[in-house]
Amino acid sequence: MTHMKKRLLPLIVSFLLVSVCASASDWNNFIINYNKTLYGKGSQTWQIGSYSSNWSYFANKNGMLQFDGNSWNIFPLKNGSDVRSVLPSVSQKRIYAGGINEFGYFEPGDDGRLIYTCMSDSLDATSRAIGNVWGIHENDNILYLQGDGRVLKFLNGKYTTIEMNCKIDCSDMVNGVLYIGTDHGVWVLVGNTFFPLQGADSLASNRIRGIIPHKGGGIIIVTAYDGLFYYNGRTIAPFITGAEDFMRENEVFCVAAQDDKIALGTIHKGLLLIDCATMDVKYFNENNGLRNNTVLSVAFDGQGNLWAGLDS
Repeated sequence: MTHMKKRLLPLIVSFLLVSVCASASDWNNFIINYNKTLYGKGSQTWQIGSYSSNWSYFANKNGMLQFDGNSWNIFPLKNGSDVRSVLPSVSQKRIYAGGINEFGYFEPGDDGRLIYTCMSDSLDATSRAIGNVWGIHENDNILYLQGDGRVLKFLNGKYTTIEMNCKIDCSDMVNGVLYIGTDHGVWVLVGNTFFPLQGADSLASNRIRGIIPHKGGGIIIVTAYDGLFYYNGRTIAPFITGAEDFMRENEVFCVAAQDDKIALGTIHKGLLLIDCATMDVKYFNENNGLRNNTVLSVAFDGQGNLWAGLDS
């Protein structure tokens, strides 16, 4: 196992992954591909997170992956299931990980080596059947774990199960608000109850892929085939980027945002990167650096590099 000590992350990183490097003024088309033989041969990576500017973590088929800029380590869950989600928590100094009917966290022991604590062992049998834990979020000492059709809320040592009564496609925490994307539109969690996003009824039939903050306030809702939408707290309108035709013809699967940049991963058509300040759009695929055109996860790290988890 690896000690959680400081190491300098290379300027550009990537992986089953790919990584694209950002400069202050533009994006360089420089990509590093990490072959799966380097980190345990897990062919799919579902989520990516960074801890400070030195560590990157990945929810991989074979376990939670850790990369310190130099070497890879893999940490399986107790039940050996695929890891679906990962959340590096700076406030708690631990890395949360979710799998299939299991979740817990890794934190450094006295010698700095990561030790796993299984949180789901304390649940009763009914609550434990959460299925795939696709999302983990924290806010004001509350931990939220998003399953296939429910959310577990962990506060003061107690769990509350909040049923969604429909399939949950994604979840995102934006400015302290938990948004849920479902096959019945976008919902928000208020207390222990989900409410439909007011003024966003037009998205009720859309597949939602993510909710990200808008730099000027409000949120941007990402759909699978119908592009992006801006929501100002009352009304919703298309967020025009110039890539609408591409998004109508190709399925968007994942999204990440940092400053003015929005990265969208697609099924079969690679990655597109949108600069919202200039509305420039760049495309990355097997023709210019990617090893595979299906992008299952994207994330920006603490140094502004873009990671992409590719299929196989």
